[in-house]
Amino acid sequence: MRRNPFYPFLVLLGGMFCVTACAYTLLLLRSTHEEGRDDSSLPLMRFLDRYGAQLLLAEVGLLALATVAAIGLDHKRDLRQTPPWGPTDTAKSAPSASLASPPSESPSRSPALGESSSASLRPPRQEQPHES
Repeated sequence: MRRNPFYPFLVLLGGMFCVTACAYTLLLLRSTHEEGRDDSSLPLMRFLDRYGAQLLLAEVGLLALATVAAIGLDHKRDLRQTPPWGPTDTAKSAPSASLASPPSESPSRSPALGESSSASLRPPRQEQPHES
């Protein structure tokens, strides 16, 4: 199976977002606790003070786009690999099962776990005598 090219991009964007969010939080905490101190000597803090909110919003937008693209590519690949009549994994687990026709329910078959059978919930039918 081929790898999705969006996954490394998502990891990179996620790491950048974490670093930016932590640095922006640090900037906000320092600005509220140390009102008299000037952080203009640190270039990263100056940059985040000016463009931090826009940078975080841009990173969130890029993460959203890359996530949708990765999910879309995975979905497209799954549709291309799955035949229209369903996955072929059932043939491997049950060698006697046929993919061409669905399994038929016989009256003697008991319902599987989680299935409900209306026939098993009804009392047995009693035959009425015919009047002539």
